[in-house]
Amino acid sequence: MPVPADNSLHVFFTNRLDAIVGEDEVTFNETHWQTVYRHGIDPLIETPRSAIRVTNAVKTAYDALGKEVNYVDLIAVESLRIYFNDIYEKIREDKSKFIVRNHPSQRQDPDYDFLWENYKEPVGTAEMLLSYLFPRYSRDEINPRKSIREDEETYRKRKRICHPDMFNYYFRQTVPEGEIPQSEFTSIKNSAQDHKEFAQNLLGLSEQDGKSGRSRAYSFLKRFQEHSEEIETRKEATLGIFEVADHLVQVDPRANSLDDGNIGLLFQTVYSLMEDADKPTQILENAISTGDSPYFSAYLLGLLSQEHGEYGGTERLERNRLLRYEDILDLRETWVSQIENQAIRGDLADINRINLVLERWRDWGDSSGAVEWVRRYTTDTEALIEFIEHFLTDVNASNRETYEILKLEQIEPFLDIQDAEYRLDNIDDSELTERQKEVVNIFKQAQSLEDSNSLEGWAF
Repeated sequence: MPVPADNSLHVFFTNRLDAIVGEDEVTFNETHWQTVYRHGIDPLIETPRSAIRVTNAVKTAYDALGKEVNYVDLIAVESLRIYFNDIYEKIREDKSKFIVRNHPSQRQDPDYDFLWENYKEPVGTAEMLLSYLFPRYSRDEINPRKSIREDEETYRKRKRICHPDMFNYYFRQTVPEGEIPQSEFTSIKNSAQDHKEFAQNLLGLSEQDGKSGRSRAYSFLKRFQEHSEEIETRKEATLGIFEVADHLVQVDPRANSLDDGNIGLLFQTVYSLMEDADKPTQILENAISTGDSPYFSAYLLGLLSQEHGEYGGTERLERNRLLRYEDILDLRETWVSQIENQAIRGDLADINRINLVLERWRDWGDSSGAVEWVRRYTTDTEALIEFIEHFLTDVNASNRETYEILKLEQIEPFLDIQDAEYRLDNIDDSELTERQKEVVNIFKQAQSLEDSNSLEGWAF
């Protein structure tokens, strides 16, 4: 083949890359591309044959993934696969060393010398590709002018390969099981213009298996909160969330201190929607009064109260608070009114996490109302056991076992402990289920401890 004229190979190569995406709206950062291309890809494209080889590989991958991925990342990773296949395979086999840190145990970046076992020394073009694709990869020898600075918080939104949720897209060239394809995600995100449709979509996702034992609703919410600024109908989106939030919390509950399930994602999502919304207090008042999520509403108002120094929170400067304190007080009144209405209707016991709801009812409304409701509800012995069960807490022992405890100080404001003890002592165990027997035994154990708050006592 003839030697190409100056710059003609560059034009030939980039024109082929443009033709692959056509009119598609792809995720593409021009500044990043200039740096990656100049220092990591262009030196590898020495002939028309090499340009065709890379673009053919990119086209095959793009045909499989399309808008699911970041186009700059896709070109870079395919270049790495073609020219440094041994490094590519090592990365694919050891994902944990390359994805962004999302756990305290990942404080130290690993030693990457193993990547260069087949080389006399690190290769500059490969290092450029690695440092862009995987920000954890770093060497003192990399020229600062070739480095790329990014916001870690938006890696998932920008479909970067270094995000834990995106890694497998690039290496398997298919949407991983349990993930939500971009077209489906966009469709559901756009349905937030109508709160009824949005709520139904969230319910549908909650009934579908996602990854790692979570539902697809969990996967959607993780991504949706990053797109909150794109939502123009913030009121409709918020109303939709409040219609189904309590259900979503039950579907994907808290797993541990690092994963609080859907409750944390829902709070972050609503907070993001309200940050730039017009009249956020009115939107929340509407959502609380018309929605079907009293537990989530109480949880949300409790966290917003922490911004004013309540419930163990650190008081924030006024400019850093979402709502004024007087607005929170108004929202509490709205919430209490809803709870009192549910108590009258007789469906208060159906609320998820009734213990928190009762505590907030006591704090924000007429405390005697909460106590009286509990007295009436627990007249039946089975209901008494069910009520006690709501106050059980899972704790992790030093031997890594999980067991349930009951802190009497949390239940005493609502229940006559001596009366409950008498009733449970005189119950016929043969009429109880195994779970009911467990709850009764935990209650009696709490009674026998000098301090039911002491984890040591429970462990012993």
